[in-house]
Amino acid sequence: MEPIAQSNNPEGQEPVRCQGENPARGLTFWHFAALLIPALYIAGLVWLYGVDTPMSDQWIGEAPIFEKWGNHTLGIGDFFAQHNEHRIAFPRLIMLGVGLLTGWNIKAELVAVWALLVMSGIALYRLAMVTNRGHTRDLFGYLLAGSILFFSPLQHENLLWGFQIGFMLPILMIIACLWLVCALEPPINFAAAGVVSTICTFSIVTGFVCWLLAIVLLAFTQRTSGFGKWTKSWATLLMLFITELALYFWEYVKPPEHPSVIEIFKHPASAAGFYCAFFGGAVGGGAFHEPVVACWLGASLLGVLVGCGAAIYKNRGNRLFLSEIFPWLLLGCFSLLIGLSVTIGRLGFGIEAALVSRYVSFSVLLPVSLLFLVAGIFRHWKQGPKRRLVRGLLLAYSLVIGSVFILGAFRNLQAWKKLNHNHLFARTVIQTLNIVDASDLIFPNLRQPAKLVRASVKQLETFISPHLPLFKSNEISQICESSPVDNGRFGKLLSVTRASDGRVVVNGWAVLPGRNRAADAVLLTWEEAHSEPKIFDLCAVTEKGPTKSKLTAGSYRLSGFSRTFPVEKLPEGTCVIKAWAYDAEKCKAYPLQGEGTLVIAGNAGPQY
Repeated sequence: MEPIAQSNNPEGQEPVRCQGENPARGLTFWHFAALLIPALYIAGLVWLYGVDTPMSDQWIGEAPIFEKWGNHTLGIGDFFAQHNEHRIAFPRLIMLGVGLLTGWNIKAELVAVWALLVMSGIALYRLAMVTNRGHTRDLFGYLLAGSILFFSPLQHENLLWGFQIGFMLPILMIIACLWLVCALEPPINFAAAGVVSTICTFSIVTGFVCWLLAIVLLAFTQRTSGFGKWTKSWATLLMLFITELALYFWEYVKPPEHPSVIEIFKHPASAAGFYCAFFGGAVGGGAFHEPVVACWLGASLLGVLVGCGAAIYKNRGNRLFLSEIFPWLLLGCFSLLIGLSVTIGRLGFGIEAALVSRYVSFSVLLPVSLLFLVAGIFRHWKQGPKRRLVRGLLLAYSLVIGSVFILGAFRNLQAWKKLNHNHLFARTVIQTLNIVDASDLIFPNLRQPAKLVRASVKQLETFISPHLPLFKSNEISQICESSPVDNGRFGKLLSVTRASDGRVVVNGWAVLPGRNRAADAVLLTWEEAHSEPKIFDLCAVTEKGPTKSKLTAGSYRLSGFSRTFPVEKLPEGTCVIKAWAYDAEKCKAYPLQGEGTLVIAGNAGPQY
């Protein structure tokens, strides 16, 4: 890189600040509309595929807060209590507020997750404005690319799980910290840094990194005027940092199920591959599910970062240039540190763990930071053959990466649909807890022990019932959609047989034509002569349907179901087994074509 013109700001004067004038100069309404499109696209996906169902860690990290609130035993220590390796005090405060307003409606939490993501995008935009001094017309292409990357549909796990407020809040705090330190004057920027760093620290285990970024950036902005002028501000900030670190690790317990951190030293080559795959997943995780491809993509991003680092080091004497580039370098470093943390903590789970969707929200910050690093470097790079060559190479590289990302974004729609289907089945499991003994389905679908989930649902039933109603009766007539005699439009019960060990095996296929998707679940009923059909079990709809049926093509492809259950679930005598396609959102059941008859002898009957 050719030398960059030096700043005219002499030593000893006030430091060159990041803040510019008229930050929206050069952008029109249509520019802003284009920047909003990725966020609105994500909002549409969340609205379409979001499900009002508590999942996984919500039962142990969130449900107890509502239980204690209802029992009037909630204390401040409950917010700061350790959850896995995190202390999620501020996410819990948001969850409690949203939950009390909506009766723990998870869709409201999904709106909060999206809102935090949007606020983070706004903070990124403001950071771009203050670091580029309002010259935004030439920066629009970078802003648009950054918006597309940042609002990536590859982070679907975070966007469809309300508990990920705990991920989105620290991301907002990190970006806000960089922006506010640059945009505000001391001592206000010291105070702002302390507030956002505190929130970040008690949101995620790696939140203390926000303190490090704030301290480094504050030191950078004050480097020419010295530290003596703001001694009290520095002393207060550092003391608060040390105090919060001590509080965070007071009585800290390492989660026992996590792999050993020494794995990274035992297998350095695997650790390097995991680390590269972590970043490659941000751009290629949707298009290619092969870890090797993700490794190469991640390695290429790290290579670009090394090139940017070399250019910055070569021109380290130019304070004006550094003031524009340094915050983006810190944002990239944050992503690097998160990647290192994940590698240390998750290497033992295998390299596939690097491609988990929920990490994309952090790993995507590296390519976003690279966009603005490259923009800043080229803005100050004098015209010449070398500049044109590097620009051409980077343009070609960007086209390849962009194509892979866009391809992955479209392919990843299937992941949104699959997660939506899984959450709808989990919703069915919760709704039938009072009438069905299906404990074997609770842990695989809700990721928590059956006993814990049952206890929480019982405690919170009145609180959540307006939007997550539980079945009060096992009679199918309570939820059956009245319709003419079934003609197989909703599917078919293909067989009901006895296995060699005496258990009963049922299989078939089920769809919801009005919703253009497979049934959310299949409810099984038994009935005796002149009696109402009674629900006794449910099936997940996750298998391939019959290939000869037109109804099991396309979006209905995975419409098959199979379930094996003990004969003790049926009463003694002659039983007619029927199946029903269930719509978990409407709480309606639709009859499937076909039935099976079993004669049960010497059975004590179902016990619930």
